[in-house]
Amino acid sequence: MGERKAIEPAGWGQELGWYRQNRLSPAVQVGDLLFVSGCTGAEAAKDGARAQMRRAYEEIGEVLHAAGTSWGDVVSMTTYHLHFRRDIDAMIEVHREFIAEEPFPSWTAVGVTELYEPEAIVEISVVAVIPPPDGHADSARRR
Repeated sequence: MGERKAIEPAGWGQELGWYRQNRLSPAVQVGDLLFVSGCTGAEAAKDGARAQMRRAYEEIGEVLHAAGTSWGDVVSMTTYHLHFRRDIDAMIEVHREFIAEEPFPSWTAVGVTELYEPEAIVEISVVAVIPPPDGHADSARRR
């Protein structure tokens, strides 16, 4: 097993303090695998469901970028939905904005009764493969 390395987006500022205080990381890299903690986009809740979902995808993208990877390298995602049946079509619509090229990641979507942040309606976590430093990864498919 490879060495573990915490990944922290530079632009997250005070948010990183919360992670450290609670002994968590936005993501952990082990070898060429990246495990990204759940992101909710809850600060966009006032702008509606799609805006919150989109912000959650953007937050994941910020973490992926901090690790030198992108949505094109995501191999697995898990999403947790407060209003699964009501919001799944909107979620798929937003998902298509970020996941555009094959191979598509595997996806497990779960309906839940509550999420950590009271305003949150969705939480997304992903696993990505970090491309090799020699640049042979397909960067054209990445967002």
